[in-house]
Amino acid sequence: LIDPSGEWTNAIAYLRTKGILSKVVYESLIVDANIQLSKRDIQILENELDFSKSILKKIGQSAARNSEIVARLKPFLEKKSKILYFAPSIENSKFITSLLTFLGFRAAHIDGSTHSRNRRQIISDYIQGDLDILCNYGVLATGFDAPKTDVLCIARPTMSPVLYSQMIGRGLRGKAIGGTEKCTVIEVKDNFYGLGTQDELYQHFDAYWS
Repeated sequence: LIDPSGEWTNAIAYLRTKGILSKVVYESLIVDANIQLSKRDIQILENELDFSKSILKKIGQSAARNSEIVARLKPFLEKKSKILYFAPSIENSKFITSLLTFLGFRAAHIDGSTHSRNRRQIISDYIQGDLDILCNYGVLATGFDAPKTDVLCIARPTMSPVLYSQMIGRGLRGKAIGGTEKCTVIEVKDNFYGLGTQDELYQHFDAYWS
């Protein structure tokens, strides 16, 4: 693609100038949650090429990790930002929802087992602005449209570029098509013993943060 000045530009930059994509403010939250994976966990990860539900559940049970996530989200909630939270497990999504509700914020949770009628109502409440944060596990990565999202918190680690792109895509709609001018992406980066962080995956999306 070529911009009006005649210089080459990438597709993401071009769509951003047209207001089709929002500008991204990228923040990483590196947590030292003492997450120890067993040999079996690592074997499953290598065979399945992504984190299993058992590993994700273990991640979501970390009190230190959850404390840091809530501390990072709280200032945004106090400023009335609308937040989508991608949890590593159903239990974690429910826990974060309960904790934020206790702190006085309007929070709700949905997952694949949520009754369709309740799910529609909760999503409608979020879109209409009656919720501050919508927490979920395995539901909102696809088939969900909430253009007025100010913050995405991705607390579910993945090695899948497809799943990752689907999650960040929930908040990148620009003002020209009913979205926001700016969206903050908070990336929870886990340092697993023996595995390190997921920087190799994140580098594929550098163009979105530029």
